[in-house]
Amino acid sequence: MNKKLIIVVSILFVIILSVAAFILLQDPVERCVKKTKSDLKKHKTQYLSGAIIVNFKEAITKETARQIIESYNLSVDYQYPNQNSALIKVPKDKEIEAMCMLKKDSRIASTELNVIFNEINR
Repeated sequence: MNKKLIIVVSILFVIILSVAAFILLQDPVERCVKKTKSDLKKHKTQYLSGAIIVNFKEAITKETARQIIESYNLSVDYQYPNQNSALIKVPKDKEIEAMCMLKKDSRIASTELNVIFNEINR
């Protein structure tokens, strides 16, 4: 009886470790994309295509911000005055991927989709 219990517990332990390893080894950008798409669908959120909003950390100058964005083969469409934020042009239908990719950069405070606010979002 004890051997059977040990075997069952061992198998469960291996299964739990395998699931945990799969979750931890999954690419953080891929995880972010999946979660964001799920959240958008759940909340019926709409956003403008072709651009995202990027908020840079305080120490980042507008010129450095532009260089950061260009290092990802993207371009700044508009830099907001008196803010450390910019509207970034991204390929259509790649907004979520770009947002999640840039979010990993330590020089970037946050990234956002250019959300369309309407009665559904309120």
